[in-house]
Amino acid sequence: MNNIQKQSNNKQPQKQPQKTIKDTIPDKPKPKPKPKPKPKPKSKSNLSIYSTFYAFLLVSIILIYYILFPLLNMSGIKDKGIDLLKSYYIDNKYKSLIMDFLFATLILKISENFPDHIPIIFRRILVIILFDVILGVYINNTPYLNGTMKFLKEWSSAAGWFAIVWDVIYISLIGKVADKINDINLIKNNKIQLIIFGIVIMSLMHV
Repeated sequence: MNNIQKQSNNKQPQKQPQKTIKDTIPDKPKPKPKPKPKPKPKSKSNLSIYSTFYAFLLVSIILIYYILFPLLNMSGIKDKGIDLLKSYYIDNKYKSLIMDFLFATLILKISENFPDHIPIIFRRILVIILFDVILGVYINNTPYLNGTMKFLKEWSSAAGWFAIVWDVIYISLIGKVADKINDINLIKNNKIQLIIFGIVIMSLMHV
């Protein structure tokens, strides 16, 4: 019995820790992290002058000098429109390519200002057709023309609607290749730039 009483006396009630002022103040709720803004989708219509330039060089050389003219030579077709094309792209190739580059760049830039909900390919085609129609009305109602404008008047009268079809294919391909160049940042690769320039110069020298 004495042992039991001693054990019971030894068991003293444990003191509970006293609450401080900090314990009585409720914790402030942690602020919710702000959602990260979603990255805006890259607009493929926002072309730089560099990507347009390299795309123009590639498409012009391949489409005109490696596809179009070999096919025309193989066909043996003799036509005023074909003679005009040869005069434009062979006899006056440097001047003509500069004019084509300016026209293509202007059309691609105008198409960027159309509403974004319209697919870029349809915007470009629409601008090409409108541009050709307006230019055709102008040159057909202007009696005295020379240089490039004279060629365009003769070309439109000889080729007819094929002139618009050609521009749609030609400039749409330039825009598509320029989009790809933008996506892969090709203009930052100096080796690829030198390769493109080498191909272009060698091709023009052998035309």
